Amino acid sequence: MLLTTFHVVSQTNWKESVTFNVDAVSLNKKRDTKHSSARQSLPVQFQINVILKGLESTQYINGTSNAEVQMPIEHVYKVENLGQVSLPVTLTFKVPIAMKPNIFWESINISSNDLTNIKCRRSNQTSNEKSSPVSNRISHSDTGIHRQGHERC
Repeated sequence: MLLTTFHVVSQTNWKESVTFNVDAVSLNKKRDTKHSSARQSLPVQFQINVILKGLESTQYINGTSNAEVQMPIEHVYKVENLGQVSLPVTLTFKVPIAMKPNIFWESINISSNDLTNIKCRRSNQTSNEKSSPVSNRISHSDTGIHRQGHERC
């Protein structure tokens, strides 16, 4: 799961809003269309033009072997500000570190092309989800993103 937060402190009160429509689709025979969509409007506080794009990702690992083997997994994201104003951006990578049957992540690394304004924070958090009892949350903050950067984790 990847969570992104964009925040600009501004006293400007724009009269525009953005509307998000979310639809869940399933191939199950019993589809509950009544509860499978949501719509929410949020006021626009400041116009931003930031793109977050997934570039390269590990698509598959073979976990059928009983031997203890380390398999690197890599995800690459590109964050690019197309706007005129520099703004702070926080990317949070939520990674399960313990999974069934005996699969766990030993090390998680984040790197960036530009380390001048970047602050990384790592925290372990217990999750209520049955499939991933513990998750590792890594927040990656850039205090003023003004050009593109690639994130590797």
